[in-house]
Amino acid sequence: MRRFGYPGLKRSEKAVVLRFLERVSGYTRQQVARLVSRIQEKKAKQLHLAKKAQHWIVEVSPSWFNRFRKLLVRYEKLERSFLALNHLAAGVIALRKVQLKINIT
Repeated sequence: MRRFGYPGLKRSEKAVVLRFLERVSGYTRQQVARLVSRIQEKKAKQLHLAKKAQHWIVEVSPSWFNRFRKLLVRYEKLERSFLALNHLAAGVIALRKVQLKINIT
């Protein structure tokens, strides 16, 4: 779609591109239209991902900590041991969220 500059085309020009894709690919008009809409939705989500992620992390992070059952109900007598467990849980959460690319050859 980038090759044709589809988002910037006029309606009639988009129809020509869709007909061309229909003939070249062998898909029906509905299938081509659905594929094009899926591509556009995917690009729209990628553009707005950063804005949503910051708001979403703030709302969801307490539930991430609640998955650690020892922290859910405070059994620790000392504040420093409870704080240490919170730091450990934060480290585990951060490691789970990091995208690790490991190449094993």
